[in-house]
Amino acid sequence: MQPSIKMNYSDFFKMLSGFEPFPYQVRFQSRDRTIFNAILNVPTGAGKSSCTLIDWLYDRLTQPEKTPTRLFISLPMRSLTNQAFADAKATLQIAVDKFSALKAQNIGVAKLMGGEIDPHWAEDCARAQIIVCTLDQLVSRQLLRGFGTSRWQWPIHAALTNNDCRIVIDETQLQGDAYQTSAVLQQQRALSDTCGPVETIWMSATLDDGPIMSRLASCNRIVLAADDFTSLAADKFNRHKHLHRLLTTKAGVSQDLAKAIATYHQTGTLTLCIVNRISTAQEVLSGIATLCPAVPTRLLHSGFREAEKADFSTLLRGFQGIVVATQVIEAGIDADSRRLFTQVCPWASFVQRCGRSGRNATYENCDIYWLDEGACQPEGAALPYLPEELSYTHQVLKNLNDASIRTLMAQPVPTQRFDAPPISISVLEELFDNSPKRDGDINFLPYIRNIEQLTLSVLWRHVPEDGPPKGWRPNYPEICGVSLGKFLAFCETTAPDLLRFSFNDSDWERVEHSQLKPGDIVLLDSSTGGYSTTFGWTGNPDDVPLDLIGISLFGKRQIRPTYAKYNQSLEGHSVDVQTAMAGLLKRMPSVEFDRDWQDYLTDAAYWHDRGKLHPIFQSAAGQQPGEPAKAKSTMWKAYERRGFRHELASALIALEYGKDFLFAYLLAAHHGKVRVRLHRLENGSTNGVKERDAVVGKVLSFPHYPDHLGWWAVQSDKICQDYGIFILPFLETLIRQADVMASCSPSTDWQS
Repeated sequence: MQPSIKMNYSDFFKMLSGFEPFPYQVRFQSRDRTIFNAILNVPTGAGKSSCTLIDWLYDRLTQPEKTPTRLFISLPMRSLTNQAFADAKATLQIAVDKFSALKAQNIGVAKLMGGEIDPHWAEDCARAQIIVCTLDQLVSRQLLRGFGTSRWQWPIHAALTNNDCRIVIDETQLQGDAYQTSAVLQQQRALSDTCGPVETIWMSATLDDGPIMSRLASCNRIVLAADDFTSLAADKFNRHKHLHRLLTTKAGVSQDLAKAIATYHQTGTLTLCIVNRISTAQEVLSGIATLCPAVPTRLLHSGFREAEKADFSTLLRGFQGIVVATQVIEAGIDADSRRLFTQVCPWASFVQRCGRSGRNATYENCDIYWLDEGACQPEGAALPYLPEELSYTHQVLKNLNDASIRTLMAQPVPTQRFDAPPISISVLEELFDNSPKRDGDINFLPYIRNIEQLTLSVLWRHVPEDGPPKGWRPNYPEICGVSLGKFLAFCETTAPDLLRFSFNDSDWERVEHSQLKPGDIVLLDSSTGGYSTTFGWTGNPDDVPLDLIGISLFGKRQIRPTYAKYNQSLEGHSVDVQTAMAGLLKRMPSVEFDRDWQDYLTDAAYWHDRGKLHPIFQSAAGQQPGEPAKAKSTMWKAYERRGFRHELASALIALEYGKDFLFAYLLAAHHGKVRVRLHRLENGSTNGVKERDAVVGKVLSFPHYPDHLGWWAVQSDKICQDYGIFILPFLETLIRQADVMASCSPSTDWQS
């Protein structure tokens, strides 16, 4: 355990950021720590992100034993994730360079987003980490359905995202149904308890707090106060931004915007246009290129490959010309335009867009133009938003001529609408079971985003007729995030050959488009088209992209295998895992296990592989006469009985020796494949184990055989109720990670 260090927070903040903290940032750090929920209702550009990051680092420095091990920073867009990841790494580097106590904690920084998932972040639940992620990657893991991961890893990812962590939900107003889900999850954590503290912080300039306050008994709330408006930042908050109304004509939105931009753009400045759809952005850019071909232009939206996209903030820094963008620029992008043009959008989005003009006082004046398309638009024209959302903003804008932060923050926030009802406890309990279902998994996607907002990752290459060469892996620069709905529509009209990357096998598999799900990585032959280097994803088969070359991020498996090929006795491995468990528990001071629990878990760690005494396992491991039972072997061969799971044998042996069901469950679950439900196989076994199997003088018997499947399910449901859907996966994860750690650093007890 690292010792606590006393230090003034304002001094610490300035050392890491280079600036004196705003008064609200100091108030945030001194919030009531007995309340594990907070709302940070502060305008864009006021330092919310650095506020929460530096706050967690200060807590890790001054009270590590009380501070959650993991900090999750959840963002609604990939572009924001890249920038936040770079900022987190830079801030952490400054912190560890200045404070040896933080350096000694070996704090990691990981990124989770479609096409770029850190393969090692979930290997050590005791390591302090900052995990920057897109909302779909975080919430899918919290719901035990982690995008881009094997179903057998789902419980580990659920454990680490629901226990011993601080969760920062940035730009909450852009998180859609995931916002509502986050409030329900925090409510359920409070009701059913967790291993270690879990604090959720919702950050937004325009937050409808109804979903939070209707579910949580208390919540810290930090807003701008009088001292913020009179501080050194007062000019930022009070800076006048001239607001102008543009009327549409019969020419249409795209042409109207292009003409207005060409008319008002001032040479030597940045003009920014933000529209609601990618197709509109592409049309506006084409119109500008025709009207003023000599002016430098850029197109920014989510449908570019990473190689063409580059970093949006870097691209905009110092750029003089015209930038046409979609919602990707609404939050977290440090752009400061002289003139801003925008379509009417939801009020929260409008406030964010205004934050891209007059942000840093780059220009003496700034002007914002909103395009009046009428108070009421038909539903199709309003997409991807709802007509009533645009109508509300339209009504407010008619009465404003200034868009300063202070003016915008004074406007009432509309009620946020959700596409799906709140997730129920019954659905959460059903999601707890990760075993494959004959009729398919429960549809959990509406609790994250609607189908048009969910994405998969697409890349293009010239694929040989006989398929991808062995060793082909996705390269991050090739990745293009595409709406799942739009990609499925593209597949309906073009019927392309689809290859999906398998995280289990690190190889490609042919699939039908009906089998695709969010987070998948899909390879298309370049001739299939659908992508333009200039305009990004178009869905047009005539747009054929060039191949790209990059560095693969998928060369390693997500979890180091516990079946490394070396020889070790079962006793030696069992002692190693028991020792690893004791070390793991010691390194987690924020998770308080009493002595009885510590003994229980170290005992379970010792027992976890007892099922390897089964003759089927020892035969596969190549045990010779006179040799001790093996846990690891260099002489593997296939099991004599299909589907054999030594973990279930471990559980049955434990029950034979009088251990309770939770103990047996943790042994059965330590590879993630035998958990809530057992399965009867065609060979008459249950998960490869048969009634009356003999194991070293013991005859295995399933309780309540032949109704053992029902009995096991009932007992699993009971411990789920007793310990909760958050604690139980964490207990499983402790056994699994102790096993992995011991397997990666085995003691030597075998003479080869």
